[in-house]
Amino acid sequence: MTDPTLLELARTHAATGEFVLASGKKSDFYFDGRALLMDPVGLQKTVNELDVMLDHIHQKTGAEWDACGGVVLGACPMVTGLQLVYASSGEHGPWLPSRYFFVRKKPKDHGVGSQFVGTLIEGDRVLMLEDTITTGGTLLKTIDLVEAAGGLVTDVLCVLNREEGGGKLLRERGIRVHSMFVKADLS
Repeated sequence: MTDPTLLELARTHAATGEFVLASGKKSDFYFDGRALLMDPVGLQKTVNELDVMLDHIHQKTGAEWDACGGVVLGACPMVTGLQLVYASSGEHGPWLPSRYFFVRKKPKDHGVGSQFVGTLIEGDRVLMLEDTITTGGTLLKTIDLVEAAGGLVTDVLCVLNREEGGGKLLRERGIRVHSMFVKADLS
C-alpha cells in the first residue's frame, strides 16, 4: 500500500552505525523521521499516505477521530499536513479529524503556561501521530497527558515502528498501532 517513492525517501533517512536513541538505548540503526518530514516531497508523500491509511483504517474498523495530535517536534509536520488536507478538501471523509493539537514536552513558563497547543475537547476520540516508535516512553507520557485532559486515545499512526516494545505497550493499553514502515523495511 505504501508509495514506493516514499519508501525510497525514508530509506535515505535511515543509517547504520552507533547511535544513542531518545530512550537512552544504544542502537546500530537510526531513522531520522524529522529529516524526512522536513523534505518537502517527503512531507507531501507522508501526508498523502496518512490520508490513505486513515481511510483504510476507517473502512476496516469504522474508526473515526475528533482530534489528532502529536508530540512536539517529531509529529508537528504530520499534524499540520493532515490539518491542511482537512482544510483543503470540501467534502472530506469521516476519517479526518476536525481538531488538531501539539503537546509540548514541558509546559511553557510564560503566557498561559499550557503544555497543549491547539484544540482538544473533553471526550474527543484522539488519533496520535509520531515519526518513530521505539520503546514508546515519550509517546506513552504524552498519551497520559492527553487522557488527563479528557481525550480518549484510540489509535497511534507512526512513520516507523522499530518493533522494540513501544507498539506492544500501546496495544496492551488498548490502543491500535499503525505504521507506514517497520525497521526491516528500511534496513
